[in-house]
Amino acid sequence: MTIKKNFWHRNVRFFCLLLLLYTVALGYMVIKQRDFMYFPAGERPEEAIIASGADNISVMTADGLKLNGLYWPSENTGMPVIIFFHGNVQDYDFFLSRAREFSDAGYGFLLAEYRGYGGNPGKPSEEGLYYDARAYINALSKKFGTPVSNMVFIGYSLGTGVAVQMALEYKDVAGLVLQGAYIATSDVAKMKYWMFPVDFVMQDQYRSIDKIADVKAPLLMIHGARDTTIPIKFAEDLYSAAKRSKLFIRLEHAGHNDIYDHDAFAHTDKFIKTLLGQAGSP
Repeated sequence: MTIKKNFWHRNVRFFCLLLLLYTVALGYMVIKQRDFMYFPAGERPEEAIIASGADNISVMTADGLKLNGLYWPSENTGMPVIIFFHGNVQDYDFFLSRAREFSDAGYGFLLAEYRGYGGNPGKPSEEGLYYDARAYINALSKKFGTPVSNMVFIGYSLGTGVAVQMALEYKDVAGLVLQGAYIATSDVAKMKYWMFPVDFVMQDQYRSIDKIADVKAPLLMIHGARDTTIPIKFAEDLYSAAKRSKLFIRLEHAGHNDIYDHDAFAHTDKFIKTLLGQAGSP
């Protein structure tokens, strides 16, 4: 009897210890979750930016932050302006490469640098990034006279959630391009943190799946079949939920960070030129 009692007590103590450790780990994840989601480290490479021909664009958000983005105006006023909503990592080599590709093709290109990124004040959050995106769109419209109907929103990785929200709000946007998209960031987080109740504790979920059906803009989605960061199944599910004109490009040999090495730009360029009625033969 004593042996059974001691065994039971040891199991209870062990269970309590596990519960305590789990609770501490969960609490830490809840408190620090945005540190695991946004990675704005690093400084602007000013010399490379100047050499790229970018103009600085200053905007004021509705919650009072002054942000600086980068703008490459087009010499052809009839060409659309791309607003690029980047992912959660600050990677200027990637940003400047995208700007160069689109600028060389004749488009205007605006890199929407979020709060906390590129030396901007503030800390990133879902609501905050929406404020930032609106500020850039409104500045492009009011300061530069570019109508929303001559803008194309491109979202990359985390930025796809921002782009979907903006396309939902700015219904006249010419087109929406989602590259490396998800249905919600909570679904991506659950792949890694399956042991935690992610749906209940995650603050910034960017639930594109709840919005995409109401987006009116023509939609292009591009995804790497070998993407292990955001599996292509998530993008396919989001695409299925979209109701309007849409096209899905599956890049068989691409992962998550290398889609532009596998013709993502060419597909995007063709899509936009189709919107303009300028597409050539495939």
